[in-house]
Amino acid sequence: IKSFDYSTGQTLATNVFGFDSSKYYSVFTLGTASAYQNVVTRDNFDSLSTTAGMAYVRYINAVNDPNPVAVSFMSNGTEFIKTNAPFASVSGFMAAAPGDVNITITNDGSVNSNRKITVEQNKLYTILLTGIPGSTDSDKAVQIKFIQNGSL
Repeated sequence: IKSFDYSTGQTLATNVFGFDSSKYYSVFTLGTASAYQNVVTRDNFDSLSTTAGMAYVRYINAVNDPNPVAVSFMSNGTEFIKTNAPFASVSGFMAAAPGDVNITITNDGSVNSNRKITVEQNKLYTILLTGIPGSTDSDKAVQIKFIQNGSL
């Protein structure tokens, strides 16, 4: 795997990974300045159920801080993810009731962010926890972003 800066062509990170042809994977490139890494995770799409009527969410912690962030996901008043997540950690997909999901990340005071997203039944979402703790630049500050990966 080789990731590079599109505008300069400069290599950011390289690594070797043994992919299984019958599995699904995601690759994330994380870091700042000259310290980047590729994170590979197996996507467990094939083990998720459409019969349960749930949405599925996962997160990746791209907040480049030596302190883990406390991650909390709540749906319909129930906390379904609560963990300390070190930099570059990726969760598996977790079931969430369709509707609003409240996401909060905190640590020793330099990280405090929250966001509410709406998820749909049988859809898959990746939540990106990103930013530089303590940054006053709103583009670089800690943020919670997401993408919809697709449908089951």
